[in-house]
Amino acid sequence: GAIQLKRTPSAPYSSVSGYEPWISDGTQAGTYRLADPAACDPTMAAIAWGLGAYRFRRYKANGHSPSAALVIPEAADVRHVMASVEATWLGRDLINTPANDMGPAELELAARDLAARHGAKVDVVVGDALIEKNFPLIHAVGRASTRAPRLIDLTWGRADAVKVTVIGK
Repeated sequence: GAIQLKRTPSAPYSSVSGYEPWISDGTQAGTYRLADPAACDPTMAAIAWGLGAYRFRRYKANGHSPSAALVIPEAADVRHVMASVEATWLGRDLINTPANDMGPAELELAARDLAARHGAKVDVVVGDALIEKNFPLIHAVGRASTRAPRLIDLTWGRADAVKVTVIGK
């Protein structure tokens, strides 16, 4: 069934110390809680709210004023909620940024920022070094651009963990 929300205007804005609640532009103003946290997975409900609250704001001159916020349920796994929503928002921001503002160098900067926040390592192979390192097809595809192509390798975590590869933009 659907997740039922209860509007609680007098409720504290956030019940989770250090975390701002997400804002959903399409919901009536107020602070919301799950009406019956036992009726659903509170972690997934908080993730769903957070994903629904995403707005691409890179080119907005002014921030927006909060309209509706969800108090993250106490039973929710806050670390999982935050990691899932922040990772998805970052991915959406990178995808939604037009290519003229998100080229190889800008994508590298985003990877370096992410690595710095999480203690990860970044190795980058740029331009003709791609040929020297035996990545001729990346070089060939990128050669048509005025911006140097690059391979960005971001690593962290256990050596035996599942590997994820993202190609292109």
